[in-house]
Order: sequence, then C-alpha cells, then structure tokens
Amino acid sequence: MTIGLFSFLVFLFIVYKLSKDDFVFLRKNVTLEQVFNTAFFGIFVCLFIARLGFVIEHFNWQLINPFVFFSLVSSPGFSASFGIVGGIVYLLFYTHNKKLPFSRFVDMFAVGLLFTQGIFNILSGISSLLAKQMSGGSEILSGVLALVGYGLLYSIFKTEKWRDGAVGYFSLFLGALLMIVAQIFAELLQRKLLFTWELFASAVVMVLFLILYLNQQYFQLKGRHA
Repeated sequence: MTIGLFSFLVFLFIVYKLSKDDFVFLRKNVTLEQVFNTAFFGIFVCLFIARLGFVIEHFNWQLINPFVFFSLVSSPGFSASFGIVGGIVYLLFYTHNKKLPFSRFVDMFAVGLLFTQGIFNILSGISSLLAKQMSGGSEILSGVLALVGYGLLYSIFKTEKWRDGAVGYFSLFLGALLMIVAQIFAELLQRKLLFTWELFASAVVMVLFLILYLNQQYFQLKGRHA
C-alpha cells in the first residue's frame, strides 16, 4: 500500500513536469487545474476498472459482494491491463466532452505511467528480495528497463519528433511488454510457466497499443510525403 501511494505521487509529479508550460496546452488554453482534474478522475476510473478486471480474471462469487469487492485487505488484487484500457476509454470520452486535446493527454499520462511503473517495480522488487522471493530480481530489471524507456520517450516527446499520441501509445506498448517479460521470468525462476488470464490480457493490450502506435506513425509519414 505504501509503495502504491508513493507511486501515485510520483505519477502526479511527472504529469506536472510534462504539462507545465507545454506549448500545445498553452496554445489551446489548457490549465494545470484541468490537467489534474483529468488525472484524478482518471486514476479512480482506472482503479475501479482494474479491480473489476481482477474479479473477472479470478472469478469468485464472493468477490461480487460489494464489501469484498472494495476490500483490498481481505482480497487484494488489480488487473493492470484492464485498468490501462479503461483509462484510455475514459480519457477519450472525457477529453471529447471537455474539448481537450486527447492525443496530447495520452502522451503525457502514458509517459508518466511508464516512469511510475519503473519506480513501482524497482521498489516492489526490493521488497520481494528482502522477503527472500526470487521474483524480486525480474521486477527490478523490468523497472530499470521502464526507466530507460521513459528517458528515451521523454526526449522524443520534448523534441516533437513523433506525432501527438504516438509517444503515448508506444509507452503503453512498452509497459505491457515489460509486464509480460517480468511475469514470464518470475515464473521461470520458480521453474514453472503457467498460462494466466492476466498474461493473456497483457499480450492483447500490447498488440493493441502497437497497432495504434503504427497507425499514428503511418499517418504522420503519409502527411509529410503528401
């Protein structure tokens, strides 16, 4: 819970860092208040959808009970894949309703999420190693790779080398890929490799965001050569 709360604060800080004095937001009169309102509402939507996804993946009649569904002590668990997709759908409708630049929000939130994923995985991996769990090493490696990816994508985002939305979709693709790799390595360290619905969902999400990224880049290149 402590790591999760710290990661939440890290995410908000990165969003602030990316959105402060952003020329697209300045041009379209998007305020920091609007950015953080979008972020706060989105976080609650993501958590709810992620919790719902966990219930679907680990279906049990007891989990349908509202007291159990919202109890993270007696029955903790979230589906990151469901949460990410739910967040994108929320962002699409919310920005459309508020007349905000959807693609720019995708870039900022997704890049911020990738950095947060890196920090969360490193801290979670250290905690696992202290508890003498072998999966800690794969979590730390996944976290370091996420931070490296963030560094590269942050540079691309600031230099405007890609079309709006492309950086965000690639960030989400990379995040899903790292989740899959970390889970596979963790299971291999325990000398087992089991199919899970979360692994399947992560693979679907990874392919989805790769397609969306390629679509954004295709139209960008098409526009340049038109």
